[in-house]
Amino acid sequence: RAVLRPGRYPEFERSSPAVHLIMDLVQSLDTGAPTRGGVRVARTNTELIFACLASHRNGGARTALTLADSELRLEREVTPRQPTYHPR
Repeated sequence: RAVLRPGRYPEFERSSPAVHLIMDLVQSLDTGAPTRGGVRVARTNTELIFACLASHRNGGARTALTLADSELRLEREVTPRQPTYHPR
């Protein structure tokens, strides 16, 4: 088992997720390689989220993937916010 021990968090460089997405797209366009994420990864992650919700609704029961008969639906009832830009 993992044990938590007091200590300092290692130093790291702060960076923007949006910049990393753009760099990934540029790398894909330059080399023809697939992006690191993409629609398959997004779909898989979304399915896992819905599987967790379905399991919770069934008292924590094991849930088989794919969720062919799921009645869960994601509905966004708020308008998306516009991104803000803060030059350095």
